[in-house]
Amino acid sequence: MEDVLLYLIIYSFFGWCCECIYCSVRRFEWINRGFLNGPFCPIYGFGAVAVLGFLQLLPRHVLIVFIGGVFITSLLEYITSWLMEKTFNARWWDYSEYPFNINGRVCLLNSTLFGLLCLVLYYRLHPWIYSIIEQFSYDFKLGFLFALGLYLAADFALAIKGAMGINLRIKALAELREQILAKYADIDGKLDFQQIEERLRTLNKGEVLLEKIQSMRKEVGFFERRMIKSFPEMVNRSYPERLEELKESIRLRRRRL
Repeated sequence: MEDVLLYLIIYSFFGWCCECIYCSVRRFEWINRGFLNGPFCPIYGFGAVAVLGFLQLLPRHVLIVFIGGVFITSLLEYITSWLMEKTFNARWWDYSEYPFNINGRVCLLNSTLFGLLCLVLYYRLHPWIYSIIEQFSYDFKLGFLFALGLYLAADFALAIKGAMGINLRIKALAELREQILAKYADIDGKLDFQQIEERLRTLNKGEVLLEKIQSMRKEVGFFERRMIKSFPEMVNRSYPERLEELKESIRLRRRRL
């Protein structure tokens, strides 16, 4: 069991490396990709362990390894996307614009790339990792797993806090916005929020609700900013416009710095 856990951690790290390089090259800037803050993408670790375990039951053939890898990784990505959407009320990635996608959760391009990675994993990487792990003692493995397990538990808690913080912030922004609309729309002739905001600024009229909105836009926590930057395609199901508003505020702040 300890070896399986080590594989999960090691391949989570390698997956993080691949994901960061792939996304950073596409966006021409460094992206710390992944739900966790540290250098681990658990979905890759679980995918690698699942692929290695499943392929033990099948003939050792390149085509079978490729197809099996495509199937398992695509299924895992689809389930993970669905679970994260239900848990955090947000779509974290969306392949709807890619050809041959399934509900925007998986697409042929990424599935093919995952299949190729599984070939590298099965025929090259895993035999090498296996030979290294076999050299360590049982006590060392347990100590390493215990220490890293504590770290990952803390990282996971911070990641959950960041994700929930985004939800709470954009919900609060939406509620404050509605309060301002209810307060000023009738007086100012059914103006929209942006027009009301501009008018209040022009008149230099202090408005506590508006100041709260401006403060919430600026005071986004580190873990919230990191998560939004890591998943630029993230869309909130309930308040998509407010999330985009928050993204724009973070971009403007970054340019000023």
